[in-house]
Amino acid sequence: MKRFIIILTALLLATIGIFCGKEEPNQINKVSAPPAPIPVQQTKTKIRIGYPTMGALINGQVGNILQRTNILENNNIDGDVQGFLYGQGLRDALVTNNLDVILTSEANFVTLVGGKTPFPCKVIATLGSAGRIGIMVRLDATLKSVADLKNKVILTPFGTSAHYPTVKWATDAGLTPGQDIEIRNSQAAEARQALIRGDVDGIALWDPYIAQMLEEKQTKLLISKTDFWTTTIVSESFYNKHKDALADLIVSLKESLFYLATHQEQANQWLSETMKVDAKLIHEGSKHNTNYQAKSMESVSTSPNEDLIMVLEAIAGFNIASGLSKTQPDIKANVDTGLAKTAENKFKSRGNYDPARVTIK
Repeated sequence: MKRFIIILTALLLATIGIFCGKEEPNQINKVSAPPAPIPVQQTKTKIRIGYPTMGALINGQVGNILQRTNILENNNIDGDVQGFLYGQGLRDALVTNNLDVILTSEANFVTLVGGKTPFPCKVIATLGSAGRIGIMVRLDATLKSVADLKNKVILTPFGTSAHYPTVKWATDAGLTPGQDIEIRNSQAAEARQALIRGDVDGIALWDPYIAQMLEEKQTKLLISKTDFWTTTIVSESFYNKHKDALADLIVSLKESLFYLATHQEQANQWLSETMKVDAKLIHEGSKHNTNYQAKSMESVSTSPNEDLIMVLEAIAGFNIASGLSKTQPDIKANVDTGLAKTAENKFKSRGNYDPARVTIK
């Protein structure tokens, strides 16, 4: 009996030991999970951007896209995008610190850095060609070449991208401005009306006005060129403080150009509303820009190159010769060709581009 009690006690103690030492299910070597990290909200950089509503086509198209889509937000930019009628308003807003960046023409950059009161700024990108510039005469005129403009009067807006080629075409044809041909300053709208009325012999303008007047059979084209460059300009003070954000802006320009190429009808309609020009004429004028025909993001180019620099230097020389400026600016020092490369590397580092992430506001 005593032996039975001893055995029973031993079994009881063993059973108690097993249950006391047993761990709860799923508690073996349990380690508390670290708390989920709090998402870091990146601060977007505020950039005030101006574009022309009546100027160079590609600048107006891209300006509308930046204004109406979420492309800037997707690239960590708090964009304040504003439309201005012409280059003069854009230049004034940049100089008075009411804008940080402007999308404008080659001539406006030269006017800024080499004008009578030079303004420190940089070219950081180009959207490519803005279409055609050309000299037009009335459809019923007997004039067939620029040489036929001897002793005639033509109008063009001075200081714009149409001014320099107009004078160059005249001199190349053996005409001396002020002697053999009279070239007068005029706003684009007034020049068009003056030619229609027959008050002058010719006008020098750009697309879509060339396309519109040809379409309406009001004029014929004597001569034209399509290497009408655009420039993306930033004030030097903003440039010195925000290079990384400007690289994001160039990525945004690249995405906007591809959006334009893949949504031509929509983008042209947006610009048509402000220019009061038929969207199909905007389309015709835009065909001269290679980015307008882009089939992939890789084929979109925003990098300033030597061709652009040569054009800018030629305009600067012309401005001095014509009295529009007093000193030759250092064009190369004010064109940043490296920031577009930085932007390209940023874009590539983000992996495959998804166009579906672009939405209309």
